[in-house]
Amino acid sequence: MKCKIKPKPHALDQMVERGISPDEFRDMMNKGNCIKSIRLDEARTKDFIEHKYYKMVCVCAPCNISVETVMLR
Repeated sequence: MKCKIKPKPHALDQMVERGISPDEFRDMMNKGNCIKSIRLDEARTKDFIEHKYYKMVCVCAPCNISVETVMLR
């Protein structure tokens, strides 16, 4: 089963504004370099990911990934 990726409305607006396609977004999630990871509780972490020109912040729980923001590096 694949994990569900749920971008927040703010992150969706940023993706449209910067012209990030869904394929590029998947590449950021799968191939990105996790710079920093903060443990929120036992099951959730807040990850800061970099890939090519972009940075993203997401909250990762088992099989649920909530994307907080997408920004330029």
